[in-house]
Amino acid sequence: GETDAPTPPPNSWASKPDADLAVWHIRIEAGGRWTLPQAANVETLRVLYAFEGSSVQVGSADPIAAQTGAAIVSDRDLQLVAGDGGIEMMLLQGRPIGEPVAQHGPFVMNTRAELQQAVEDYNAGRLAT
Repeated sequence: GETDAPTPPPNSWASKPDADLAVWHIRIEAGGRWTLPQAANVETLRVLYAFEGSSVQVGSADPIAAQTGAAIVSDRDLQLVAGDGGIEMMLLQGRPIGEPVAQHGPFVMNTRAELQQAVEDYNAGRLAT
């Protein structure tokens, strides 16, 4: 059955309603169909990762094979049709945060200086787990 999503931290981008953030786990049996509803915001980006099964047809585009990811449109409902082996997928969606992003290993910050500080804090044992 379906369950409510956990509440994000109050200062997180995910807590803002206009972030349109979601993580979907989608499983469709062989030959089955399901309609993915359009996103709430026209700026929302979506990436679909097919990780188990055969393939999935997304709207009128070419089928996406298992072990493959693809950026898909979010401005309209899309019919998903599973191939003859069924499909299991993760769909990640959200609006861009509109800020610069610096990344190194597991650390993601806005600037190179913040990134360097995070690594230093981690190495000194100052990051909370």
